Amino acid sequence: MPSRVFVSLPDELRRFLSQDCVAEGAQALADEEAADLDELYRLVEQHAAQTGATVKLHELLAGSEVIDRCEDPVLDEEGRPLSELDEMRAKSQVKDYDGSGHRKHRPVLLEVHPDWAPKGCERFKQLVESGFYTAARFHRVIPSFIAQVGIAADPAVYAKWGNSPIPDDPVKESNKRGTVSFAMRGPDTRSCQIFFNYKDNGPDLDGQGFSPIAVVKAGMEVIDQLVVPTGKGPDQPTLKEQGNAYLDKAFPELSEIVEAKIL
Repeated sequence: MPSRVFVSLPDELRRFLSQDCVAEGAQALADEEAADLDELYRLVEQHAAQTGATVKLHELLAGSEVIDRCEDPVLDEEGRPLSELDEMRAKSQVKDYDGSGHRKHRPVLLEVHPDWAPKGCERFKQLVESGFYTAARFHRVIPSFIAQVGIAADPAVYAKWGNSPIPDDPVKESNKRGTVSFAMRGPDTRSCQIFFNYKDNGPDLDGQGFSPIAVVKAGMEVIDQLVVPTGKGPDQPTLKEQGNAYLDKAFPELSEIVEAKIL
């Protein structure tokens, strides 16, 4: 279900919102008990566009807690709220789409930990800064296990990064629910595919060398609602060769990363 995430406001974030140079409406927000995470993203982006200053929202959110989630109503094709019964029928269908059939853009905030896996975090930073994950689809979603993404929309982009593996990092943090790790086929094969842990997979994955690089700070409910591919899912060799052109024809329903960026 589409939802809004409300987070508490640490003192550092309140001070930022109270500045005269921040977008209109921010100062009033600084006095509130909590704020909509989407609205915070908008204010930070608007501030950066107006001033050229770089603001790292994840740093301002240090110590913040998710204190409430408010589900948006499910709408019919004309934008009208569905009845309770119809909404129950639609819940399993909307997933990451809104009621009009368009993709619902919802943020997921990751807190990256170089102290857990410095090599993996540096590669992830390079991938994000290069725009690698833009339009990448979650091609492997296994409920109660993992959700995997990281085959680029453009085959040429995937070839550049997918064929350049990095050395392993020792496993310092367990693959708990909400952590993010690089996928791999064996020692020193991590390249660009990452996965989100749906549950505590530590007993199964830690011993195999999967080293977490980040944890979901906010928006895990978005990951929980990713579209599960039909049948056996996309064929990875074909996806690597053809990119999103293959998915558009064979698996058009898959959830997609609109944009990944460093805050």
